[in-house]
Amino acid sequence: MDKRYTGVEIHKGSLQGKLLISQPVANSTFFAQSVVLVCEHHANGAWGLVLNKPSIGIMSKNVAQDLDLEYSGNDACYIGGPVHADGLHFVHTPDCVASNTFWVTNNLCVTSSVSILQEIINGRGPTSWRLCLGISSWQAGQLDGEMKGETPWTPQHRWLTTDVPNNILEKPVKSIWKESTAVAINNSVNNFF
Repeated sequence: MDKRYTGVEIHKGSLQGKLLISQPVANSTFFAQSVVLVCEHHANGAWGLVLNKPSIGIMSKNVAQDLDLEYSGNDACYIGGPVHADGLHFVHTPDCVASNTFWVTNNLCVTSSVSILQEIINGRGPTSWRLCLGISSWQAGQLDGEMKGETPWTPQHRWLTTDVPNNILEKPVKSIWKESTAVAINNSVNNFF
């Protein structure tokens, strides 16, 4: 596998490489208590992956079996979002990359190639990884509108934001939302004063 560093250039105003954290008062059923890694955000829209919603009943070994690969690990699959539910993306550390690896930050990559799973099976995969099914996506201007709470969106559509911790894939899934919410609120308060 190619292990070269490609770097990440993030444009002003972009939320790429940030976490979106649903507010405690969020109206969305799907995104309630969600933490979304923003993989890409620009004038044409945005997409990301929910990092803290394990699938009920679907494990990585089930996905491997569907792809005719042998993998016996008990790693959970995560519901990355409500769009393209059959698409799979690996969020992973950059110590193993493929030809279509997308660098979200300097410490976190996303790859949609099954070759990452093959590398994991062969013992050469990334140190930390999470397999997500589906994505979260926003049309042009939609995420910006949600962040501003402008019509047709409301203040309850606003996301809390924070930087992605380097060890996000090592954090206990059940505590990611609460911990990220606390960090985002603390950062907002510190910026206000």
